Amino acid sequence: MTPTMEAYQSAKDHKILDWLRLSINLNEMKSCLAQGYPFTFGAELFDSFGQAIRSGVVPMPSAAEL
Repeated sequence: MTPTMEAYQSAKDHKILDWLRLSINLNEMKSCLAQGYPFTFGAELFDSFGQAIRSGVVPMPSAAEL
């Protein structure tokens, strides 16, 4: 899945200028949100993850993906 050109254009006005690592702690995350600081996370996904769009099931990665 690739973002649209419109999404890329819109993103130009929303660049991350600085970042901090958060602990995996619900209270710390709630505190960030209460102070107006959003947060996000990233995860490395295998190509087979995209199959969930059609089936709703995320299959185990194939040997080639490992």
